[in-house]
Amino acid sequence: MTAHLRELYRTAYAADPAAVDDITVYEWFMDNTQHVFGILKEALPEREKSVLQAFLSPVPPYRLYPEEADHRWYRRLFQTADEMKKSYRFVHFAIKQAVDDYFAMQEALRTLSEAPAAVVWFDDVSGVVVLEGEEGEHVVKADVQAAVEALQVDFLIDMTALLGRVHQPDVFPQHASTDERRLLHSLPRQERVITVPEAATHALFQQAPKPMQQLAASIFTDPVDEELKQTIAVYLTCQMNASSAAKQLHVHRNTLQHRLERYQAATGVDLRSFAEASAAYMTIAAEHRDS
Repeated sequence: MTAHLRELYRTAYAADPAAVDDITVYEWFMDNTQHVFGILKEALPEREKSVLQAFLSPVPPYRLYPEEADHRWYRRLFQTADEMKKSYRFVHFAIKQAVDDYFAMQEALRTLSEAPAAVVWFDDVSGVVVLEGEEGEHVVKADVQAAVEALQVDFLIDMTALLGRVHQPDVFPQHASTDERRLLHSLPRQERVITVPEAATHALFQQAPKPMQQLAASIFTDPVDEELKQTIAVYLTCQMNASSAAKQLHVHRNTLQHRLERYQAATGVDLRSFAEASAAYMTIAAEHRDS
């Protein structure tokens, strides 16, 4: 059938997504041999398009993988996992709106590591970057934060990400991906990037009975205004580094210190206590996430 379509559409037929300048001007299909090909939209009447969709699998742009590593990891995550010899690590990402150029986005996502990374999309607004071997082991949260900030500027998108754990080759990729992907939804509103341990902590707080969450709110958030909540959230996110927090809040260190004192006076919470600081952060994060 593919050979017949190639003959029928001639110059409007594209045998390889990676060989065209603009994938968005084509309708893409997959035949029963898993071969992906495209036909120019302007050369494909609606009736013919409907016929092809009835016999072939339509392929959305975000599933057009130009690299073999992308194909390999797509199979591992959605079909059958092969034998792996390297450790691996996922960086899950989500964007609030679809992008116009998925190829450009994929290439930008690969820069999360020195070696080219695989990119697999779950749908048009979420996916995973796969880092293999030592490349994945050496990536830290700050690396992902820098990449997310750059991507948001370059593609004008609102993006969040979760840095997964390092998995050994004997860990089934589908299970590891599914478990971590759930945690991305626990990301607090004021953060763009979160790690698995951080996300798990937030998830545990969400599972607390409602009366306990309300009690926590009455202690840590209800007595103060939004400005103080935001200040405390940033301060704790910055590991209680006053200089970093003041810079992020665009205020003088003295102003920050005054706000911290106001918070303690209003709530009685001593942020020098690890337990109290952790509880304050969890409560504020949960409130921001639910608002």
